[in-house]
Amino acid sequence: MLNIVKDYLPHQLNRMLTPASVEKEFGISKETLKHLREESISTGELRGPVFLKDGNIILYPIKAVIMWIKSKMFSSGETSKTSKTANISHLNKYNK
Repeated sequence: MLNIVKDYLPHQLNRMLTPASVEKEFGISKETLKHLREESISTGELRGPVFLKDGNIILYPIKAVIMWIKSKMFSSGETSKTSKTANISHLNKYNK
């Protein structure tokens, strides 16, 4: 679904994407992007990737989208609960 493993050339990282292009390239729906923008505007706190809005024109810097996705990716080393959960899951498969 998320295609961020793709290598981008430096000039490609300067591109601006429409919500439809973000959906096509990264699999984040236009509806989700709209919700995140609306939440950002109403709360004053950025809830999604950085975006530019001028009237009805909305653009996302591709680099900002990639950085936002990477910041939201879960790594098993992030919490102490992760190892406990993994151990419980590991034990549960033997208890069946």
